[in-house]
Amino acid sequence: MATYGEIIVCDIKRSTLDTDAIILTLGKQGVVFDVTGWTAEITINVTKDGLTEPNVFEASGGVYGDPLNGQLEIDMSSFALAAGKYYHDIRIIDALSRGRESLAGSFTVTQRIEKAP
Repeated sequence: MATYGEIIVCDIKRSTLDTDAIILTLGKQGVVFDVTGWTAEITINVTKDGLTEPNVFEASGGVYGDPLNGQLEIDMSSFALAAGKYYHDIRIIDALSRGRESLAGSFTVTQRIEKAP
């Protein structure tokens, strides 16, 4: 369990053609947050600290469904990265524009075997 302010390590694996959204459910001790007006952003980079290379992918999103369900959706419809190992962080921004890096970890992209034409 993470303490307040601690970044939760979350390793993500996707294939080269995965464009489905990332859905986050936010809560504490089994009670979901009211995420009215909240947003989420993901940045993906080849380096862990993201300081020496430009981000290779960025996406954002907002409330998924009913904000009282505590869910945010990050739109990954333009996701297109080559197979390999990357690093990500996900930032949550509340309705008062206060942001916090909440999740971070490795982001592994596996090659998908494409269907023949």
